[in-house]
Amino acid sequence: MTELVQTPPPARCRWPIGRLISAVVAIGMLVLAAWSFGEYRRLKAEYDAAEAAEMGAVDVDLSKPGHSVVAVSNRFLRAHGIRLVLRVEPPSGQATTAAELLGGLNATVTWIDSESQEFGQKTVINPSDLRLDGTEINLDAFGGGPSEFRFDLNVEKGAPKLAGLRQRLYAKNGLCGLESLPHTIGAFLAVGATLIAVVLLLAIGFVSLRRRKTAS
Repeated sequence: MTELVQTPPPARCRWPIGRLISAVVAIGMLVLAAWSFGEYRRLKAEYDAAEAAEMGAVDVDLSKPGHSVVAVSNRFLRAHGIRLVLRVEPPSGQATTAAELLGGLNATVTWIDSESQEFGQKTVINPSDLRLDGTEINLDAFGGGPSEFRFDLNVEKGAPKLAGLRQRLYAKNGLCGLESLPHTIGAFLAVGATLIAVVLLLAIGFVSLRRRKTAS
């Protein structure tokens, strides 16, 4: 009588619970890294656009009396305020300070909301209080305010040294650096999650390799 020999079933590949959990966490970290990187790119693009935006830009001539309007819309929601900026490029050898360039200027700035109502305080421009930063001079600034409004600049007496110089008036988002915090956090999250995932995957690979060597 022939004796039947039972062949044992093939061994199943079983992962220890520790490696399984590590693999799940590593995949989760990679998903978080991908999402964080996407948010970083989106928020960084918004910040860069806000930093470069010149809202309501108009060419002006503040060397003579006149009236200019700078409309503000689509302002950056995270900005802590709005600045009214005059860009002027003085030729080399001429005035190098705002007080020199704007000497003799008699002008006021009024803030007007979308319903044509004044809000805030009317600003009298005092050249001696202003600073020439490269080619920009901040004429006025404030925090808060409505999402859409306009600056009304009324020049009663012009600044003679501005005659013949190209001048551009526009509004800028007031950014101090804190507005960059969201996309900076996104970048750190993306890098941190990626590093954690890499470490976990390397650890899983190392442990698996050791177990195979031990088994053989």
